[in-house]
Formats: sequence, C-alpha cells, structure tokens
Amino acid sequence: MDLPQRVADELGIARPQAIQGLSAVFMSVRMSVDPSLFSLVTAAIPDVEDWLRSIELAGRRTGEIVALAGPEALNQQLKTAGFNQQQAQRLGATVAKALGEVLEEDVAEKILSRVPLLKG
Repeated sequence: MDLPQRVADELGIARPQAIQGLSAVFMSVRMSVDPSLFSLVTAAIPDVEDWLRSIELAGRRTGEIVALAGPEALNQQLKTAGFNQQQAQRLGATVAKALGEVLEEDVAEKILSRVPLLKG
C-alpha cells in the first residue's frame, strides 16, 4: 500500500506534505498505544518507521515530544505541516480506513479509539 500517495491523491496535496501528515498521525498513535500494539502497525505498514524518523524534533525537549500524543498537539503538528481542519479530518479518515484494511478489526478499533482524529 502506498499510503502517502493515497493521502496525496485523496486530499489533493503533494506527496511530501502527505508524508509530513502521516508522520504526525503515526507519532500520535505511537505515543497513545502500548509498544506491542504499535508493533502490529509497523508490521502491517513498514514505512511508518521511516515516516516517524522524518519528523522534525530537533530542538525539542523530551517533555515536548511526549506532548505529541494529545489531540491538540496533533492538530498543531498538522497545522504546521500546512493542513487545514478539513484536510486534517480527511487525513484521519484515510488513515483510519487504511488501518482497518491492514489490521485485524479488534486491533484497528483499539488504535482508532486512542487517537480522536482517527475516530472520524
């Protein structure tokens, strides 16, 4: 699955911006679920690890990184990446649908329940 291209096509944005959005979303997922659950995500979508490495964290203190887990922080990250509110909601819906396609239903539901943007 080429999720960045899918996001780019569905939102009418450039692929690099799609990757920035995916990076923010999956960082929020990683910070919101336990490592064993997140490992199921990275097993299903191996590119997630690369996207996470692309996040600009230079100059942040450790406490600020942890704050990325909250919905407000995710919204701010997406705004910084150039997403408006409608695009952010569409990004969340696209990621939620993709997770539902590659993960078992109960696993996907656990993840979706932890990140408000993915609930739709």
